[in-house]
Amino acid sequence: MESNTWPWFQHVLPQLRNKEFYGKPLMEFVQLPGDVLYLPQGMPHTIHNVDDNIAVTENYLFSDALPDLVKAIAADGINAWVPGWNESLAYHNIYMKHANKEDRLKMREMYQHMTKLIRRYPHVC
Repeated sequence: MESNTWPWFQHVLPQLRNKEFYGKPLMEFVQLPGDVLYLPQGMPHTIHNVDDNIAVTENYLFSDALPDLVKAIAADGINAWVPGWNESLAYHNIYMKHANKEDRLKMREMYQHMTKLIRRYPHVC
């Protein structure tokens, strides 16, 4: 089944390659498992997902992605990829503004579990 973005990648993207926008070339890459992509607010972009993925944006937050996000927060796995990342503020905002009662319980349990594992196995994390 063809995605709704695929025609853009087939027909428009080839016309944009090797051009500059605001003095900078177009960036194009394949994001692999475990990679994190940070796009500043308002940055134009397009994405073609070729497989299942997890996305956290300012626009959408899917509750089924919360466990992996909480794991990344607990394991301090975001600071290296997002300049100025404020773990406490991010967790607080997600917890207070986006999560319902059930999600909050899952977040607390996951955070406690990950923190316990990190303390038990600091040489691995």
